Amino acid sequence: NLPLSDALVTASSSLLVAIVVIGGHLIRPSWLVQTEWVPNWRSLPYILPTLTHGSLLSMCWVLGGLAAQAYEKKSWQTNTQAFSVTLKSWAFAVALMIVGVQIGLLKEA
Repeated sequence: NLPLSDALVTASSSLLVAIVVIGGHLIRPSWLVQTEWVPNWRSLPYILPTLTHGSLLSMCWVLGGLAAQAYEKKSWQTNTQAFSVTLKSWAFAVALMIVGVQIGLLKEA
């Protein structure tokens, strides 16, 4: 259940970012673009790109947690172990994101 919880929190956080950016008239991130085929009603055209971005982030985060064995009980017995596992998980997730961005840029070129 913990990987599913992590995925839901990560995907939901991208929706929160989209709400704050659109509502506050802030500079939009590159992933927050309107979907052209969705009716232009309120913020509806932004939901699909936001959910796509959130699901990709959650996939990176869950894979990072699995790679660092963060979902095992023994990983959280001491604060030192918890910090180490979190750092490993974060590093793996960030590496996946960097590789994913590079692949996306390679496809565009």
